[in-house]
Amino acid sequence: MMPKANSKQLMAAALVVTSLIIRPAAPAAKMAILQKVWQPMCELSEELDTTASDLLDKADTVLTAAAAMETEALQIQVYLAAEPTDPDVRGLTALWAYLATKAAAARANFKENTLKRQLNAAKQTSYLKGRIDEWLNAASATYGSSHGCLATTGGDAAKIQAGAISGVSCKIEATEVSKKATARSHGTGTGFKKLPAAADAGNSHQDNNAACRFFGNGNSNGLLHTDTETPGGKFAAGYFSVAATFGAALTLEDVTNADAITKGELKHWKQTAAALRATEQAQEVEHTNQSSTMEDDESSEELFKKLNTEATERSGQQAKEQRKSIFTDKAAKTVEKLMTKVVTYKLPAATAGQKKGTALGDIKGTTELAALLATWQTKLQEKITNLNLHLLEARKTGTQEQTKCKLKNATAEECPSKHCDYNKEKEECKPKPGTDNTAAGTGAVDKKDGDKKGEVCTGTEEKDCDKTKCDWNAEKKECKVKEGAAVISAVIKAPLLLAFLLF
Repeated sequence: MMPKANSKQLMAAALVVTSLIIRPAAPAAKMAILQKVWQPMCELSEELDTTASDLLDKADTVLTAAAAMETEALQIQVYLAAEPTDPDVRGLTALWAYLATKAAAARANFKENTLKRQLNAAKQTSYLKGRIDEWLNAASATYGSSHGCLATTGGDAAKIQAGAISGVSCKIEATEVSKKATARSHGTGTGFKKLPAAADAGNSHQDNNAACRFFGNGNSNGLLHTDTETPGGKFAAGYFSVAATFGAALTLEDVTNADAITKGELKHWKQTAAALRATEQAQEVEHTNQSSTMEDDESSEELFKKLNTEATERSGQQAKEQRKSIFTDKAAKTVEKLMTKVVTYKLPAATAGQKKGTALGDIKGTTELAALLATWQTKLQEKITNLNLHLLEARKTGTQEQTKCKLKNATAEECPSKHCDYNKEKEECKPKPGTDNTAAGTGAVDKKDGDKKGEVCTGTEEKDCDKTKCDWNAEKKECKVKEGAAVISAVIKAPLLLAFLLF
């Protein structure tokens, strides 16, 4: 017979075992989520917070590239204003036009496309972060000594303190935007790879000790009831789901593959991934300086269809030939040669606040380059105006002198003695030898400017008189320079006068 003491011990043990066997399982939905769930959420929240700063960095890259093209175009303009007679003017003006066109196109594309995509990404990520942060904040707020919605790996209830949960960073905040590139690993255009998914999170993603009153789905606590009218609850933009069934386990929706997301309640996850994907592409060709490879730049065709034409544009093939005639088959070497000439050009004198000898390539500010350009263009225009006045005066004087000394059947009083000689026997008024207008009256030409026409018209017989440049007077047996040669000579000498005035 069993001793009485032993029978009592066995009975107590049996009761304990029985109580453990028949003890109802705690409703899984009530239990706190483990670190393997909340830590990736915290990390995703912090990464989403950097999106705006990363997009600002991308925008800055685009606008900087456009500004660099504008600077090079402006440097070319400044160089041409300083060196208007450069033999490479055709290539320089074409390169300037290309860079100016590309810079304008880059800004237009940024305004119409890139900026819209970036703002949408910032909007979508901010909204999703807000939904995640709100849940994390509420879950942290339900912390107590014996319960909580966030559990550590050891099963203890935890909460967010000083931006961390048990030493794990969890900053549920919106920081100031600053230009900073950021690598994405938690939230990308393809999905949210590090967030766990579980149809029944009660098995491995929820604690079996810390109870979460926030998730509770009983009649006495939590946000849910078991009434048939209540379909269940969705949290964190639909990532958490709790059915309205007593004791139902928490569901973690699968958001790892954005393309596979079909549930309407997860639309913000899908929209965020799509918005991020739109900003992840490499720098668009519209934002790139392709001058060195413009033979591959289809957008340049429109420029070369119009460049140096009048009313009719070139065809596409003609545009390619035009580009090739300026930059050859491969533009790289020609572009390098032209830009090297521009950036190494040194200011011949102190101008617009810049010191003499400053390399043009070292001047990059728009204000400084614009001041240089305006200064040199003003000087150039003034010289051209002076040149026009000189030519006008030369033409006027030449015409007047020709008229004065072409008088026939005139008296001595009618012949101006200053510029002309009067032939009493022939009653003619002729230019004095050696005067500027003698070419119009006698065939002699002013030698001071190096003109050789007078020497051509020296024949004394008709066969020796060059009819292309001279007139033969059969009566006087004279070979004379054609009428108006003095004015023509002045026009021919205009480039020399221009060079003198410019330099």
